[in-house]
Amino acid sequence: MTRKKEIGLLVGLLVLTGVILVIAVFRAPHAILTEPEETTLYAVHLQNFSGDGTSSTWTPLNPAQQQTAQEIVQFLASQQETYTTRRGLPTGYPADWACITLMLNLPDGSVRSVILGPPDQTAEGINCSYDASGKKMLFGGFQGNLSDPMEIRAFVLDALGQTEAA
Repeated sequence: MTRKKEIGLLVGLLVLTGVILVIAVFRAPHAILTEPEETTLYAVHLQNFSGDGTSSTWTPLNPAQQQTAQEIVQFLASQQETYTTRRGLPTGYPADWACITLMLNLPDGSVRSVILGPPDQTAEGINCSYDASGKKMLFGGFQGNLSDPMEIRAFVLDALGQTEAA
């Protein structure tokens, strides 16, 4: 084997190793939030929660509500997601679904949203997190599939004193 072929083979192996590492990092589960102490939950939108088509938005205005918001943020930091190849805003979901949307201000100034669909729904565009600020970031711009959206949903509902619509 000539020196030129050896170098070409070595470069090819290095490129292949790099691609495999990038794929492994991209698909590995990671925390939904990495800096919970500097992250702020500023709104929780409850869509069609009473089953009559109305929606409401919870915002943490007083110290007790701000404490609840921080507990939700800390819980999200303990939960996992995996990146997808989808970027930007989700495609949407039917208006009659009882969805929960969490709006979070991140330390870098971007906004991340977490959409929690109703139980037993796994359609694309729900049970995910996404960059809602429109910033172009390397990984932050990708949607993330939540590892356990129903556990997050149950925690948020409990923290807000809500129950599932019948």
